[in-house]
Amino acid sequence: MAIKAQLYTWDYGKAGARKMGKIWQLERLVNYGAKKGKINANDLRANLPKLKIDPTKKAYLKKLLKNG
Repeated sequence: MAIKAQLYTWDYGKAGARKMGKIWQLERLVNYGAKKGKINANDLRANLPKLKIDPTKKAYLKKLLKNG
């Protein structure tokens, strides 16, 4: 799984962000937005149940991914 979107890492350097894992990166992208690019729908669909995000936001994303 490669995350193509560039994410904000104000509290971690690039090396620290890579060590945090893909789930953490997806959570960041969903919560704070992608600086450049888009979040890969297949990656999001595969990992949505594992993400620790707001339940309302998770339900909305699930609905979007189901229709898209």
